Amino acid sequence: MKTVLIIDRDLGFVFWLGRVLGDAGHQVLPAKSFTEASAMLSELNTEIDLLILNPSVAGAADFVNALRNSWPNAKVLAALGDQDHQAGQTRNADIIARRPLQPDAAAATVWLRMVEQLLNWQSSADREGNKVGGRGSSGKSEARRRAG
Repeated sequence: MKTVLIIDRDLGFVFWLGRVLGDAGHQVLPAKSFTEASAMLSELNTEIDLLILNPSVAGAADFVNALRNSWPNAKVLAALGDQDHQAGQTRNADIIARRPLQPDAAAATVWLRMVEQLLNWQSSADREGNKVGGRGSSGKSEARRRAG
């Protein structure tokens, strides 16, 4: 079981994806802000395997940096909505994806596959003793290629 933290102001998306990932056996921690997520993490004292966040939420880059300082192996998936994102908002993400317009069974399958591939890539790299969670371009390219 992996622990996934989802941070997005769109609570419909957060709870839809939380249900999809929870049904697949993951522990899901939903939050609508970085302040809320930080308080929850302090209280629960649990390790995060994957952060799924909306990079346009204020404070995203700082939160990702803090997360990677605490859990260097954590992966980051930037979930974009219809909004344009500013250059640099997604630079710390291992993978970038658009939130589904229709959160249906087909979208659930795509998102679950994407998350599982990203988490499996992390797990296999950990077993092989490779550095995971670094910001080098080769790690990001590998995660994007394998998850895409």
